[in-house]
Amino acid sequence: MPWQDADGNSFTLFISPASVRSNSVSITNNGIACEVNDALNGDCRINDYALSVRCVREETSGSDTTGGPTTAQAPSVTSSSADLISENEATLFAYVSNPDNVTITSKGFEYKVSGSANYTTAECYVNSQDDNGFGIYAPLTGLTAGTEYTYRAFVTTAEGTSYGSEGTFTTTTAVTPTTFTCGDNLIDGSNSYTTHQFGSQCWMTQRL
Repeated sequence: MPWQDADGNSFTLFISPASVRSNSVSITNNGIACEVNDALNGDCRINDYALSVRCVREETSGSDTTGGPTTAQAPSVTSSSADLISENEATLFAYVSNPDNVTITSKGFEYKVSGSANYTTAECYVNSQDDNGFGIYAPLTGLTAGTEYTYRAFVTTAEGTSYGSEGTFTTTTAVTPTTFTCGDNLIDGSNSYTTHQFGSQCWMTQRL
């Protein structure tokens, strides 16, 4: 006595007893501080009918309202509607909630043609940040016109991967270019104008 670590630093051990009574699962803490030699001599036992219990691991840092350890809130992700949709492109948005600043190893979006089996992971970027988390977005390119896609956002920590709810969007239908031959009428809404070829140029033959 007193206890020492490998570096020769001295410590006094205090024990706060807890007990399980009458085979009950409830645990009571009587808040009794004991010097280590008192505990070793059995002078700090609660009574002859209690079983000793002890905490062997603290899950996370922090404390609850009673001063005990708390478990950090895992990050979650909420997907938003897709935007900036065209024939071959779309942009996905989501918000990652991480109030306890848990370490995130990866984040992003997965998307696929609706009904197909495999997702593709899209490169994502952070576009906003606050005290509780941050926003992410992913611009998609090379999509097929007139096609429905399914997507979801995800966030990965040491505990695993969490996904936001699935969403869908449909790219716009491809517009077929119209062909025009000089001499045909030029249509502008409800107006029709005649045309005529002069050399290498095509002219309207009447005013707008």
